[in-house]
Amino acid sequence: MKARLIFAVLFMLLLPVLVSADFEAVKDYRFLPCSQTNIASFYANVVKEQKAVKDELAKKYADAPKKVAEHPATLAYELIVSSAADLRSRSGKSEPLSSLSQAFARVQRLHYSVKADLDPYSDPSLLVLAVKCGTNYLFGPLKLKTIKPKLDKPIGIRQAMLEAKNLFKPGQKDPIGPEKLALMTPIEISRLEPAPDHAAIRPVKPGNHYQKFEKDL
Repeated sequence: MKARLIFAVLFMLLLPVLVSADFEAVKDYRFLPCSQTNIASFYANVVKEQKAVKDELAKKYADAPKKVAEHPATLAYELIVSSAADLRSRSGKSEPLSSLSQAFARVQRLHYSVKADLDPYSDPSLLVLAVKCGTNYLFGPLKLKTIKPKLDKPIGIRQAMLEAKNLFKPGQKDPIGPEKLALMTPIEISRLEPAPDHAAIRPVKPGNHYQKFEKDL
């Protein structure tokens, strides 16, 4: 207990220095508020990035143009650029920004995740590791305990309303409604399946199926 108290004092003294540590996956990434200027700027930026990514992949797979065309980064940037182009066009037609803000935030989140995957941080600095270890050491005992779920009891209608829609028992054609889900246990629900033609499990040719997958959710 004494060691923990001493460490806490030192931690608080160093806090002004430690708070500047960066824990973001993409350094200096700025999520832009929705405006006509920001949408146009975002579009111009992702078009440049798309070209850079294609050029890099073309060098890496010089003898396999099909691999470049079907690479996840290529498909992701095609979706990002097309979405940004659509937003730029709609904002240029004086469409209210309130109707564009959600889509603009969504495409920025997708852009962020793609950049994090393509250009991840190098190993974290010793300072960042020290902050993480120190936080775990000091506040670990205060972490809340999770409640063990009751796997052998029905989940009830409230929880059933939160479950995924269009779940099927193997071999059945009709989905399980919330009323029936409410009478099932978590183990029974875990054995349910999505529709046989769901994009997540249906064999499809390589390509951009993100919008279809999102629609099926």
